[in-house]
Amino acid sequence: MEHNIVAWVRRRLALVGVLLVALASFGIIGAPQVAYACSCAPVPSPRQAFEEATAVFSGRVVSIVGDEEELLVTVALERRWKSELEGQVTLTTPGSSAACGFPFEEGEQYLIYAQTTDGQLTTDLCSRTARFDATREDRRALGSGIPISSGAVPVSAMTLETPWLPIGLSLLALVIGVVIAIGLWRKR
Repeated sequence: MEHNIVAWVRRRLALVGVLLVALASFGIIGAPQVAYACSCAPVPSPRQAFEEATAVFSGRVVSIVGDEEELLVTVALERRWKSELEGQVTLTTPGSSAACGFPFEEGEQYLIYAQTTDGQLTTDLCSRTARFDATREDRRALGSGIPISSGAVPVSAMTLETPWLPIGLSLLALVIGVVIAIGLWRKR
């Protein structure tokens, strides 16, 4: 009887072993969880990053909205090195650092190297984008950049640029036309 029990246990252990091997081969057990991590090529020099970027600018983050997939980051521009951008710009970055999303913080100032993807400016951890106070090497290589105005137009510039002569002549022609029309209407 003892021999039958030992044989029975051996058969059961063999069956369990076969089942474990079968399940492992189908990936049901023992399969590692897939983990994704950001992987970047070596970061280029400031000059090379400048050449590869669509836009290079500095500014302060005014808002961040989005989810784990994508963040929309609005930046109030302060200086530009490459682009014709003015005022504020909204760019995208992946929503997590595992997907190479850049960890922007509201209120902080950054030097941003942006690319255009599907018509939208974007940046990530693999670019030279960094907090402004950590970009001494970049600013030395790029120079001082072009300051971006706040968008307010000084009164003197507004006066010089406003087309007063055409506006004045148009108003004069309108007044003369009204006077002539009234004169013709009274003659009837």
